[in-house]
Amino acid sequence: MKIQHFLTIIAVVAGAGLLVVKQPTVNSKLAKAEPKLEAQIETRKFQIDPGELFEIANGDAMQLRIYDVRNESDYNIFHIVDSERISESQLKDPKWVSNLPEQTIKVFVSNDERAATKAWKLLAAQNVQNIYILGGGINKWISAYGEPSAARRIKAGDDKLKYSFPFALGKAQPGADPDPHRVAPRKFIKKVKPVGPTVRKSGGCG
Repeated sequence: MKIQHFLTIIAVVAGAGLLVVKQPTVNSKLAKAEPKLEAQIETRKFQIDPGELFEIANGDAMQLRIYDVRNESDYNIFHIVDSERISESQLKDPKWVSNLPEQTIKVFVSNDERAATKAWKLLAAQNVQNIYILGGGINKWISAYGEPSAARRIKAGDDKLKYSFPFALGKAQPGADPDPHRVAPRKFIKKVKPVGPTVRKSGGCG
């Protein structure tokens, strides 16, 4: 009887071990989904214009999270107000991913689009919904909303910050939190699909 009980425990443990082994990693999920995700990226349906991000951030129709995937140095130089800097390790952490708000628009930003696109793919491979990329990245955002007197255009490589600032002021930089009553409206094609309950914001434009 004891031997039978012991063998049962061994079988259960072995079965659990097999389940653990068979669990696909985030990298394996990404590799499997890569062709499909790349095809979706090429449609440009998930790269939103700075004007659309600005409209959502200052409106009251949707909840929004902005995730900045750049390095700490670039983030400290300039970042969009209310954006949160995150790392690639977080994007691969099942616990962190499972805690992402569901009924919320999630926008990933990098200097151009390369790092943000990688972040988008990592979460799309994990079946996270309502995710988008800031088209043109921080560089396009600064071009649209930054003050020329505060940001000087410089030559830089792919997905590098293409603006130089006198000081690293982060969200205090001109253009990081544009006044909705002062900026000129932009023409863009809306791509974000509304989700979740309406959220009223004070001080924003409707």
